[in-house]
Amino acid sequence: MAINFPNSPSLNDLYTLGTRQWKWNGNGWALQPLTAGFTGSIGYTGSKGDIGYTGSKGATGLGFNIAKTYTSVANLSADTSPSGIATGEFAIIENGSLTDAENSRLYLWNGSAYSFVSDLSGTIGFTGSKGDTGFTGSKGDIGFTGSKGDIGYTGSKGFTGSKGDTGFTGSKGDIGYTGSKGFTGSKGDIGYTGSKGDIGYTGSEGNLDITTSASPPTSGVGEGDIWVDNATGVQYFYYNDGNSTQWVELSNQGVVGFTGSKGAQVDTIDSSNFSSAVTLIIKNSSGTALKTIIGNAS
Repeated sequence: MAINFPNSPSLNDLYTLGTRQWKWNGNGWALQPLTAGFTGSIGYTGSKGDIGYTGSKGATGLGFNIAKTYTSVANLSADTSPSGIATGEFAIIENGSLTDAENSRLYLWNGSAYSFVSDLSGTIGFTGSKGDTGFTGSKGDIGFTGSKGDIGYTGSKGFTGSKGDTGFTGSKGDIGYTGSKGFTGSKGDIGYTGSKGDIGYTGSEGNLDITTSASPPTSGVGEGDIWVDNATGVQYFYYNDGNSTQWVELSNQGVVGFTGSKGAQVDTIDSSNFSSAVTLIIKNSSGTALKTIIGNAS
């Protein structure tokens, strides 16, 4: 139910309606508390009053519009005369960091300063589970060759390797310088006696000068000649014993002949028929004749 208050009231004027009282405070009628009396019975509910008149439509407000962004609160506070933003529009802190507390803070420009409105950033969610391993990418291009690195430290000595194969024989070297004469060595041991040599070839037949006379010849005589005493038949050999050359009787002593190739051994000399010729027969130890020499008597 509409209350018809008095028009043009003065300050502190009172208006009473039923059990209620209002006081004019200069701006409007203010309901005043009543002194408590006896509580009366509840009256009947009055009929519903008429719906009041609809007031005139107010001016259209500005829509939500973020006209400006800053990277930090300090930058926003320092911009006291921002351009590109109207009264009633918003500015926001946007620096791309999810861990920065200033990120996503919203401010309202009232025409003379910014005022904080709200923090639009949400809380950081839980870390999700590890995703599946992606497919292996294609092989990339070979990179550029890097610069040569520094020389490394010398490593420790390695183990001795196995013996290698024998190398090829090298070329013959130059003849060396003649060395100095060495010291005279000690006298060696006497060598072993050599084995007996083979029997030599029979020498060619020599000339045997045999003389038969009563006395030894004195001229034209050479070593190895034979003289036969025609009176006794004794044979002599002209022989050099190392001291002198003389006639040696063959019956008493053998004769050393000239040194030649080794021949057969002479055991005995058999002579006969000294009147015109002398026959010299050489036999071995078995009596077999090996050589017969015939000489003319003189």
